[in-house]
Amino acid sequence: MIKNYLTYFIILALFVHIGCNKKKVSTAYFTGQIVNPKEKQLHLYKKNKEIKNVVLNNEHNFHIKLDSVKGDLYTFKHGNELQYIYLSPNDSLVMRLNTWDFDESLIFSGKGAIKNNFLMHLFLENEKQEKLFYSYSTLNEEDFLKKT
Repeated sequence: MIKNYLTYFIILALFVHIGCNKKKVSTAYFTGQIVNPKEKQLHLYKKNKEIKNVVLNNEHNFHIKLDSVKGDLYTFKHGNELQYIYLSPNDSLVMRLNTWDFDESLIFSGKGAIKNNFLMHLFLENEKQEKLFYSYSTLNEEDFLKKT
């Protein structure tokens, strides 16, 4: 009887050990729609290296599944435009943009949207500040000092 309990215990311990050693899958999804696409593809980069190249379907939608995501900054490119996104494990990020007004029309929804909409907001604010500062560069010194 003790042998039976010992055998069951060893088998149970083996299953628990195997179950604990499984690596957690950290998948993220990046999907979306591009209105008025400039080309039929979307390129996804991580650290300046292309990791995915997907073809848009007839409705100009795309779907990307990424495995082993640890939380990192990615870049996507469509036509001559590019933008940053941040993907974390288990994100399911949905994007929509119109190429006629690429950055200003870009919005995110789904899991991971809050941080990416904030990232987009920072980008647009920085772009405004750059334009403003550039306009100051044409001023004479006195007017420049008043503005800054």
